[in-house]
Amino acid sequence: MLAQKRRVAIEAAIPLALAAAAWLLYGPALRLWWTHDDFVHLRLLLTHRPFWYFFDAAGYREFRGNLTPLLFFSLDLDRRLFGLVPHAFYLHQLAAFSLATAALYGALRLWLPRLWAAAGAWIFLVGPATASLAGSLMVRHYIEAILLASLSLMAWAGALRRPP
Repeated sequence: MLAQKRRVAIEAAIPLALAAAAWLLYGPALRLWWTHDDFVHLRLLLTHRPFWYFFDAAGYREFRGNLTPLLFFSLDLDRRLFGLVPHAFYLHQLAAFSLATAALYGALRLWLPRLWAAAGAWIFLVGPATASLAGSLMVRHYIEAILLASLSLMAWAGALRRPP
């Protein structure tokens, strides 16, 4: 019984530690202001009708054909909740990033031993390609897609393992 509680505690501690590591590693992004394409995205959100990114092809033609409704929905959600305060946008960014790392661990854990799943999530967390996502709002949809894909994979595997 004690060994079972210990295993459960370790299984819960690893994704929490990975999420905390994301905040420690990329927390300085909270000091950023608008960068890269942020002004273009904000202009599109402020000058088009609500939820245009789901229904209006003309908006995407204006944005040179980049079809990214998840990005615009996520940024629009921040704008509607927090106004034009960059700090809040980056809080959302880091929350999504830390959750994506923890969810990736959970997805890997379905097929890999604890150590290998943690190593895979750690490599994701500190890898140069992923690290470049943490401080760039214009690519948030990649982070959120990783989070959603990991959760979907866990739900799919759970459904397959459930007895009929």
